[in-house]
Amino acid sequence: MRLRTGKIRFLYAFFLLFFVVVFVWGVKFFPSTAPAGRIKDLVEKEMSSFLAADVRINEVGLFFFAPELRKVEIRTVEGKPVLTAEKIRLGLDWFKLLTTGSLNKSLRNLDLMTTTVWFWETIELFGFDPDGGSGILPITVGLYNSQLIMEEPGRKWEWGNFTQLKGHVDLRGFPQIRATAEGKSMLDPEATAAVEVAYAVQRKEGKLRIKVNSASAPLWGEKVFRLFRYEREYKVVAGKVDSKLELLLQRGKVSLDTAALALSGSRWELAVLPYPLEDLNAELTVSSTGIAVQHLKGEYHGGRISLKGNLATTSLDLDGQLYATGLNAADWAAVIPQLKTVDLAGLVDLNLQVGGRLNAPVLAGEVRMTDGRLAMAGTPAVLDELKLLARLAGDGLHLSYLQGRINGAPFFLQGRVLALSDPVLDLKGEIKDFPLETLAFEGLPLTGGGVDATLHVHGRLAAPEIKGELAGRHLQVAGTTVPSLRMSGVYSWAKDHLAIDRLTVQALGGQAVIRGELGQLTGTPILQLDVQAQAVALDQIPPWLWLEGFPALTGTADLDLVLNGQLPALSGEAELVVTAGSVDRFCYDQLQLLLRSDGDRLTVRAVLRENGGTMTATGSLHADTGDFQGDLLLHGVKPDDGLLPHPFAVLNGEINGLLQVEGNWTDSRRLKGEGWLEVYDLTYNGQELGVLKLKGKAEQGRLCLNDSFLLTPAGEIKLAGLVEWQDQPFYALEANGEGLSLEDLTSFFPDFSLVTMAGLTDFKLKATGWEAPLLSGEVTGAWLALNGYYFGEAAVAFRWQQGELQLDRLLLGSAELGLEGSGKIGAGRQLDLDVAAVNFPLAALDKLVGGYLPNPELLKKISGTLSGQGRLQGTIAKPVFAGELSIAEPAFAGFALDWLGGELSWSDRKLSCDRLRVRRGAEEVTVYGQVDWTKGAPYLDLGLKMEKAGLADLLLMVGRAPKLRLDADLTGYLRLFGFLDQPHLRLITRFENGELNGYTPLSGELDLQIDDSKITVNRLLLDDGRGELFVSLVYTPGVQMEINARTKDFSIKPLVALAGRSDPSAEGRFDLEMTLATTDDGMQGEFNALLKEIVWGSIAVDSLGLGGRINDDLVWLEAQDLGNQRLSIQGSIPLNPEWFGALRLPTAWPHRYNQIDLGLSAEKMEASVLNTFFAGTIFTGGKLDGLISLNGTWRNPYLVGQMAIAGGRGTINGIAQELKDLNGILSFSSRGLEVRGLNNREGSYLEGRLGRGRFRLGGRVIMDGLRLEGFALRLTG
Repeated sequence: MRLRTGKIRFLYAFFLLFFVVVFVWGVKFFPSTAPAGRIKDLVEKEMSSFLAADVRINEVGLFFFAPELRKVEIRTVEGKPVLTAEKIRLGLDWFKLLTTGSLNKSLRNLDLMTTTVWFWETIELFGFDPDGGSGILPITVGLYNSQLIMEEPGRKWEWGNFTQLKGHVDLRGFPQIRATAEGKSMLDPEATAAVEVAYAVQRKEGKLRIKVNSASAPLWGEKVFRLFRYEREYKVVAGKVDSKLELLLQRGKVSLDTAALALSGSRWELAVLPYPLEDLNAELTVSSTGIAVQHLKGEYHGGRISLKGNLATTSLDLDGQLYATGLNAADWAAVIPQLKTVDLAGLVDLNLQVGGRLNAPVLAGEVRMTDGRLAMAGTPAVLDELKLLARLAGDGLHLSYLQGRINGAPFFLQGRVLALSDPVLDLKGEIKDFPLETLAFEGLPLTGGGVDATLHVHGRLAAPEIKGELAGRHLQVAGTTVPSLRMSGVYSWAKDHLAIDRLTVQALGGQAVIRGELGQLTGTPILQLDVQAQAVALDQIPPWLWLEGFPALTGTADLDLVLNGQLPALSGEAELVVTAGSVDRFCYDQLQLLLRSDGDRLTVRAVLRENGGTMTATGSLHADTGDFQGDLLLHGVKPDDGLLPHPFAVLNGEINGLLQVEGNWTDSRRLKGEGWLEVYDLTYNGQELGVLKLKGKAEQGRLCLNDSFLLTPAGEIKLAGLVEWQDQPFYALEANGEGLSLEDLTSFFPDFSLVTMAGLTDFKLKATGWEAPLLSGEVTGAWLALNGYYFGEAAVAFRWQQGELQLDRLLLGSAELGLEGSGKIGAGRQLDLDVAAVNFPLAALDKLVGGYLPNPELLKKISGTLSGQGRLQGTIAKPVFAGELSIAEPAFAGFALDWLGGELSWSDRKLSCDRLRVRRGAEEVTVYGQVDWTKGAPYLDLGLKMEKAGLADLLLMVGRAPKLRLDADLTGYLRLFGFLDQPHLRLITRFENGELNGYTPLSGELDLQIDDSKITVNRLLLDDGRGELFVSLVYTPGVQMEINARTKDFSIKPLVALAGRSDPSAEGRFDLEMTLATTDDGMQGEFNALLKEIVWGSIAVDSLGLGGRINDDLVWLEAQDLGNQRLSIQGSIPLNPEWFGALRLPTAWPHRYNQIDLGLSAEKMEASVLNTFFAGTIFTGGKLDGLISLNGTWRNPYLVGQMAIAGGRGTINGIAQELKDLNGILSFSSRGLEVRGLNNREGSYLEGRLGRGRFRLGGRVIMDGLRLEGFALRLTG
């Protein structure tokens, strides 16, 4: 027994040592053996073959008897990673491996340890050939501590990668692949994750299921909602979630099918709600077709909410139950669109069954609200402190109660609203102390106290019947106080009928009671009303009830009124009694007015009692025709001073009379009547006038007086005239008298005090108007004295109104010696008189006007005899005179003249004259303008009107001639202005025979101003008979040059003359657009010109287009010959000071870039252009081709370049015959001109004909710039 036990222990030790040796040998030594290398090669070959990929194995070892592939890397043929593994342990059938030598047939399973798998590249490796098989072994693959890479560039994947996976891949059902693994999500490391894959290789379709537990709800919720495009509506911001995601794999694309979420302790934010959902526990399934809520419970803004049901986003169907407590109604405005139109707030409890569709939900259940508030858009009404209990049912809304305050007024409402599609109302309610401002209408503001109302509304909402009572206290209607208003009645919307049981209004100091009915309110109303008003104060009636301009009323009125019929054809009767009343300024004791109408005829009787007198009026009016007739009887009526116009306001007396009238209300021209008036004990301004008797006839709005007179103690004054009242009252009265004293006449007009008058007069007076009457008349007098100066005879035609005297004619004295005038003297002593004098002695002015002047001593120093006429304005203290006067032997303060005369004016210490001639002895001067003494030293503004006057002579006369010869025959105006010691010149004129430094003739217009050395031409228009020029410029020598010029076909000579040049000679015309300004950098400008037939010295151009700019004294030029010569010029040239003569331009000479750089190119150009550069040589024919440039300075210019001539013709000084058929090249340089043949070789010859023979010319022409100095020519022929 002991021996047997020892053997067993030996075997145990042997096998243990054997296995240890085998394990150590397999791990440490076997990888370096030759069999291991053959196995490595075999495995790499076999795996690369069936995977169609690049397989790399670092070494092959043994784990006991199981081969291990270590550090394995698999890549696609494109080099993308598929799998990396620290170890891949192969489960082999060693017998099959040794007998068959095939790894595929002997492989049973694989275990992958510490592996990284790229998911998308891995499933792409599996191919399926229905005919040839798959090549995939039916094995299982174990995963241990594996990492699954799902994210890769270019692929949209939201769910992250997975790590620490343990699971298996089942390939036994290939081409169906199934895999399960559990581990961690790298997207949410705190969550556990499980991945399941079912993939069909032949269809390249499958499902990928991801399960996470205890995951972050914000993370997974945001991804799920974004994929289903719910991220704007829902957002999870806190909590945990268990989720189960099912994703569809379709040919490399991934889409989320469903997401089941189980949330706990989560916090959600919804776009339609202002506050988040708290402590939300929910189970829901989200898919593209909708959201299924198994259960949802949470808190919202202090309230609880519970929800379950389905929301189908494709069909928009609803099927859910909603239970909530303590919700704020304002938060649900975005959820319920109808709430957007109202400002709703309050706590709401809901227990609703929600059905229908999302855009048209169907609700049933109960609604309760506490502490609510509601405001309707567009109305001022606000409902607050609302309490509501209502039941929603299929037949409508049942209000158990709705109570609260509307604009602070408590109200209560209960009843039913049935058939919500076409609502039928059955509501009862009441309101207390409702603010009246809420009911205000446009144009009828209501303010003040409140209104109590009890209402019962029943019937269809479109046409209900409203029955109730209203009571208002201390109301304000458009500013009018209504202490009390009570009304009861019924309004039928369908019949458009209001029945007023009783309407009582206390207002305007009285009370009115109204009963009756109003029909057709929205059309033409039908009235049946009985109105009784008592003790109404007329002065409290608001002005807006009267027509504009209606006079003010006072008094206390009682009214009984009955109205029947349809507007406007009403019938009825009324009695109005007003006591202690007034109309505007007219007061009376009592007015009784009786009116009666049958719809066609209105009968009126009015009795007015005032100050012991009585006015009684009776009459009738026909409504259809407008015809009326009436009588007015006056007895003992005394005139009211306040009603009479100003001249008659001091009349007193007692009036009796009778007036009968008839006419048409719509046509005042048909008014007619007759009557009489007698006024006894008539006084005016306290003076007795006697008895006034008036008799007249009225027709067409006019009352004409006849057989009327005024008996005064001095005699009779005949009266005639008329009174009209069409648009406003108007009278025109005439009075004639003889042999009256002027003192007595002026006593009737106490406001007239301009002059003191004495003498006798005959007069004819006429008064017209009403409020501001016009008094006019003609007065002749004898022994007349004004202000103490005796004139003798006088005649006056005048008009007087509101203190203003209008003199139509005034003659004081005789026609041979005296004064005449016409015009007006205002109420403030303003003068506006046309005056004339004939041999009037100036010494008389002291008595006539000395009393009106502050310094009358001035008049005592004036003498002479005045004749002439003019206009006198201003005031008497500060007169303003304008006229044509002459004074013989004038003298002022000892200074005497023989004669002066002309147009003179005086105003504000300014003497103005127009063609004033002053003569003393044989000397005479004509003067225009004014001299102003208000500035201390005399300031001149004098002018001279010119007719064919010489400009040069005028400039010399004023000492302001410019430094150039300038002359013309002027017709215009010359102005000399400024202080006497430094005057300035301004000339505005048209001129003929103009000259600019010798160039003539010119005509045109000139606006010239010369201030010292500065010349300003505001406008110069020149016409030389063919073209015209317009220039405006400002020139200050050496300082400023501003030019704006335009010409059209104008000669170039005037510009040369303006520059003070007469050499070289210039001919031709040009069109020009030019602007030039002076800046800190000198002159700056641009120009465009067209030169035509120009000759400048030896330069001749037929048609040349020019353009360029000026920079200081440098001109950038670009020119193009517009003819057939094909000539172009481009470059820059500095301005030459010699061109401008006496003109001093505001630039520095010379320019720092004063070199000429002007290029000339020619193509088949006429050879005559060379005449420009050579004196004594004339080319008459031939063509030129080439390019030359003008360089150097203006003092020493020279040409550079070559020009070929073909078929040339011309003459040279000293040779009688013409040169012909010239062919060759002219080569220019700074040293002169070299003549060559057409081959352009040095020493070659230019060929041509002279007379009948031919010649050849070569050599040089020696020149200094463009000046000829000598020849070195070779001539053969």
